[in-house]
Amino acid sequence: PVNLGHFIFHDLEIHDPFIDDSLFLGCQRAVVKLDPLTLIGRGGVRLSAVELVKGKAWIHRDSVGKGPSNIERLFKKGDGRGGDGTSVRIGTGLLQEMQVNLDDIDPGNRVENKVNYLECTFTRIARENLIEVHGSSIETSYWSMGSVKVTGIITIIGKVLGLRGAHVIKGATDLSGDGYVNFAQRTYDVKILPGKLELAHLPPRLGLRKLIDGSVRVFSRIQGTFGAADIETDIAMDSGSLFGF
Repeated sequence: PVNLGHFIFHDLEIHDPFIDDSLFLGCQRAVVKLDPLTLIGRGGVRLSAVELVKGKAWIHRDSVGKGPSNIERLFKKGDGRGGDGTSVRIGTGLLQEMQVNLDDIDPGNRVENKVNYLECTFTRIARENLIEVHGSSIETSYWSMGSVKVTGIITIIGKVLGLRGAHVIKGATDLSGDGYVNFAQRTYDVKILPGKLELAHLPPRLGLRKLIDGSVRVFSRIQGTFGAADIETDIAMDSGSLFGF
């Protein structure tokens, strides 16, 4: 402790005792700030700020790929008897130069994400976890998207991930939307509001990058299961070419 309510940790490591005692989170420097008076009589944990710098997080399941993931236990009910757990509020969450790897999003492929910068607030009340991202710079290997800026509200309730007012910027691509992914039922429903998509940012696996280029105005709704998708899309081409024309 540097002073009352201000704690600095160096070379911090948190291991998961339920999954092979594997590393869940490590960082060169962690800072936790709180007003000790907020811990008295409020029925929860209130932190002014949490900062993690130059580290790595690994989100995955056990060694045979079954059972809950480590992130699920982090957001589960807290008392093990059906209660809602402790309420938590983090006024400012800050990640800098963090590597976040996910092994269970895209079967057979590890998703590697480099969080150059992310500022958010975190609130847990009852079973709902709410993360409001104010600003970010993220590099992700998912669909070879590369560097993106993301803002919006993320909710986690059980195995349902929700998006509210999500906003993604990458080059000329500027898209926003809402939706959810239900990992228990393996379903999803995402609405992309009218916005601009640079065609060079389409996922390589679609095989369209060599056939079309330029940019389009797009409005979409994508819903279905993890094995099939129903896509409704309105597209108007701003500029570019289709099949070389």
